[in-house]
Amino acid sequence: MAGPISLAALGEIFSERSGVLNLGLEGIMLLGAFAGFWGFFVSHSLAVGILMAMFSGGLLALLMAYLTVTLNLDQVLCGLGIFLFGTGMARFLNRLTLGGSTTPAITPALLPVFPLALRKIPWIGPIIFGQNILIYLSWILILIAFFVFSRTSIGLRIKAVGENPRAADTIGLNVKRIRYACVILSGMLGGLAGMMVSVGSLSMFRENVTLGRGFIAIAIVAFGRWYPFRTFLGAIVFGWAYAFQLRMQTFNMPIPHQFMFMFPYILIILVMVLSAKGYIAPRALGTNYNRDES
Repeated sequence: MAGPISLAALGEIFSERSGVLNLGLEGIMLLGAFAGFWGFFVSHSLAVGILMAMFSGGLLALLMAYLTVTLNLDQVLCGLGIFLFGTGMARFLNRLTLGGSTTPAITPALLPVFPLALRKIPWIGPIIFGQNILIYLSWILILIAFFVFSRTSIGLRIKAVGENPRAADTIGLNVKRIRYACVILSGMLGGLAGMMVSVGSLSMFRENVTLGRGFIAIAIVAFGRWYPFRTFLGAIVFGWAYAFQLRMQTFNMPIPHQFMFMFPYILIILVMVLSAKGYIAPRALGTNYNRDES
């Protein structure tokens, strides 16, 4: 449950650290969910599905970067436009290629990587050794992101652009190039996160399959203070809450299932409110930069 959110949030960290608020993440995830599923379904190759998910997400993010970084258009409006475009495109392509049937196409389920003996270890076995390959890939990417931001000059350059793009430009950093790279990377990871939902969790694609996970990922980035590990913990909290409400629905409690479904989203709002103290975003977040302006 936490895997797709953590991976999408990881991409959003790169984008927001560079100063671009990518509100189109939900649409990017949905398009990536379709592209990854369709690529896997047609080719029977998981690698092809991953490449198509990342390519579609990166392509949509490239449009977002062009609108905000090159044309200097409002980031919020462009993000909402990308969300609507990605959502509509995923629905259109699904009906065009798969017919949008009420009986969806199915891909083979992704099996756990490690043998059964390791998965039977009490407590840690199912958690550490019972995941599919996409989950382990997301863990590796989180570790890489932590290393990039804490140990490399690349991370320092990204943070410099997100804090003060004019000062970064003064010392020779190419602000537009860095922002382009970060936004495109956020789209690639968002597309892969969408595939984790359609292929990794459900083995099928249906309209609105991401169920708002892209917007949840954006909220979790703020909760995690733009740090990879803290953001990952926020995704774990939401994943637990989502799994909890699914489990509670099986107990036939006299509570409408709509209220059960609301629980994880309400929890995220409460967590955001309680953790709002000390909230300091990158100073240039949401602000376009034009070196010709004084």
